[in-house]
Amino acid sequence: MAKLGEPDGQDAVDLIESGEVVLVVNSPRGRGPRADGAHIRAAAGKYNIPLLTTAAAGLAAVNGMADRGSHPLEVRSLQEYHQGVRRGGAA
Repeated sequence: MAKLGEPDGQDAVDLIESGEVVLVVNSPRGRGPRADGAHIRAAAGKYNIPLLTTAAAGLAAVNGMADRGSHPLEVRSLQEYHQGVRRGGAA
């Protein structure tokens, strides 16, 4: 992937605009990346792409997606969740 503004290849904003991106993890460091990050975050918002802004959030999302493949999805209300926690059961 090209950096924003480079003539060769598609950059992150181009990929978001083309519909090739379904999740953005953008955790910038330094001055240059912060400016690029603002454009990337704006494009993600404009095209309703989920956006994670820390490496920790990205890792949590990946772990959650991996775990979902090994366990069936269970839908519970917040009250049911907390009731299980109070009883000492698994959340």
